[in-house]
Amino acid sequence: IEASFTSTTSIMGIYESTPQREVEFKLHIAIDFGTDGCGLAFAYNNNIYIYDKWRGGNRKRKNKTKTQILLRENNEIVCFGDNAKMMYCNTDDITSKSWKFFERFKMALYDKNIKKLNIIDSDDEKDVDEVEIETELTATNGAKCDSETVFVIAFKHLQSLAKEFLPKITKTAIADDEIQWILTVPSIWSETAKNKMKQWITLAGLVDDAIKDQCVIVYEPDCAALALKKEIERHNIPQITSSYNLYMGDDTMPLYYVGGGDMSSPMRVTIDDADGKENDEHKLQTFHAGEKYILIDAGGGTVDVATHEVLENGGVEEIIHPTGDKWGSSYIDDLFIVLLKQIFSAEWIDEYRHKSPGKYVEILEDFQTAKCCFYEDATYSTHDVQLPYEFLCFLEEKCHALHTRPEAMIKQFQKPLKFYYELFEIVPVQPRHSAAHIMFSTSTSAVVPNTTTAASHCKNMMDDVCRLTQVTVTSTRKNKNDEEYLEMDVRIWKCMFNAMIHRIVNHTQQLLNMERLQNKCTYLCLVGGFSASHYFQEQMRKYFGPLSPYKLQLVIPRVPMLSVVEGAAYIGLRKRFIKARRLKFTYGIKMFFNKTTARNNGIDEEYIKQYTTSDGMVRDCFKIIARRNDRIALDEVKKTVSFKTSKVSLIPILRSQKRNPKIAADGIEESVLKIHHNDSSKQEIITEFHFYGTLITVYSYPKNHPNDKQRIDISYGI
Repeated sequence: IEASFTSTTSIMGIYESTPQREVEFKLHIAIDFGTDGCGLAFAYNNNIYIYDKWRGGNRKRKNKTKTQILLRENNEIVCFGDNAKMMYCNTDDITSKSWKFFERFKMALYDKNIKKLNIIDSDDEKDVDEVEIETELTATNGAKCDSETVFVIAFKHLQSLAKEFLPKITKTAIADDEIQWILTVPSIWSETAKNKMKQWITLAGLVDDAIKDQCVIVYEPDCAALALKKEIERHNIPQITSSYNLYMGDDTMPLYYVGGGDMSSPMRVTIDDADGKENDEHKLQTFHAGEKYILIDAGGGTVDVATHEVLENGGVEEIIHPTGDKWGSSYIDDLFIVLLKQIFSAEWIDEYRHKSPGKYVEILEDFQTAKCCFYEDATYSTHDVQLPYEFLCFLEEKCHALHTRPEAMIKQFQKPLKFYYELFEIVPVQPRHSAAHIMFSTSTSAVVPNTTTAASHCKNMMDDVCRLTQVTVTSTRKNKNDEEYLEMDVRIWKCMFNAMIHRIVNHTQQLLNMERLQNKCTYLCLVGGFSASHYFQEQMRKYFGPLSPYKLQLVIPRVPMLSVVEGAAYIGLRKRFIKARRLKFTYGIKMFFNKTTARNNGIDEEYIKQYTTSDGMVRDCFKIIARRNDRIALDEVKKTVSFKTSKVSLIPILRSQKRNPKIAADGIEESVLKIHHNDSSKQEIITEFHFYGTLITVYSYPKNHPNDKQRIDISYGI
């Protein structure tokens, strides 16, 4: 193809790469920087170690902590993790108004404009630019802080904890440049978000830009899939004899049960018998080549859904590119606040948050404690939430002016089930259907095949009244140690959970109804903190288990919340677990075509007429390198050849949601590579796309100077 690169004046970013040196890493440290929880794991000498020095409110050692950080007014760190919330809750009102408490701040990187993706190949969709991520974070008390400042402080703190833990692993000194950092991210994150995480971990001093691959970005469901595979192997071996051993920080004892507890109990994978009942003793020997599974990584913020086929070599390949949305368990907390505002008033709740931000956080802490143990006994008709003493005192003051009491307002709040469906915006679960042409979304309006609203769905429900009552443990409220609870009907709890679960169910059904998976999927794997919920597991079993129309076996690790961080450490030892991916976008470069080439590529005559230059070339054409939904194997390289037109070539890299984009306007410009030419001869320019890991690396160079490569990394994801 005779073509040349376009020159451009409006450029997202021009990249001139610098050489990097290669290092043989001795230690791999994984950071699972989740929305709700944070974990560390280490891979050293074929052993995996889980960091277990986190401390909770009960001072017990934990394998994971909350992703929360408390800063002083000058942005000096006070503490990180569970202790941050505990300390903030116990500060006085003056201190809590000056200190800054951040939780769920990772969601500042979530692209709120993630648009619907049509898995069936179509050229009807238009690309949109990514929404700018939040450059400022808002603390509980309303104080502002740069996102970069908060993340860099958090990474520095995690680095210090990791180094303190190293003597538990090895007595040998390990230099900073001999450590590889493995950072997990949701597979649905944008390129901008991934690059920001990589930039901030570098600014924090963990990573040297001059060292190749010292920071590796990995997808959370990929990590979980590898950890699950390793757990199944351990489950079938009386003592750990596989190539990798797992430890919990004790120098001598292999870790059979991640997360503490009974260290004599071997890890087991929970799967269902044919009658649909959970059976810990049922052994899943292994995933067999050719089997397909869906893995739902349900965390606190995002829910990632991966679809894999097992290969002969023990690796897996993607069937459909990863999908999902912000359907995590932490959004249930928001619904509880919505409920409190309905019972009392939004003005009261907002006033309390402004007046006593530390005590407001305690409301959420108590709710989260109750949420974690919801449905442990499915026979209960109510489930309680403890209400903080200070909050009840505040409510009493407000109620006194209205000549009432908080107990009276609560008891008067009696609403039909339909009310909660509408309040929590619960979408109904769609019936199983054939998917001739299904659109599924990574937005919260996930239900496309059927537009039935929650309100009309509730018309078929019994108009039951769900009641709230208050139980007082002691007869007076004079002592701060008195415990009072909000007793909530279990159906209200289910409504709050279903606001997230129904969206996950609908999304999973749409995947299972696609041709690539319909009647071909064997397992549904549940990992992530949300997957530890008894009610979540029951709902997944109900809709997808052996007694459902899909007849899937549910596979649940013993400690679902540790799957990602454990798997990330394993990836340090086994980097090639994912053997092939499916592209979410079509990739290419912006070029000039001659008129014949333009016509052969389907560009219409009107465009050719309008955009033909004085030398007869059609500008701003989309030269396709790889198409959306193509299967891309690891190390696969695709090349295209062009010719230079000046001393400097600017090579715009394009992506598109269309499978057959024709012109640059059919996609968006990811970035621009800049190539300098040392002579005036007409040179061929080679552009290579290297597909591996979670990044697509693009190289461009003059054909007669192959060592003069310019490079940029581009994400597979959104």
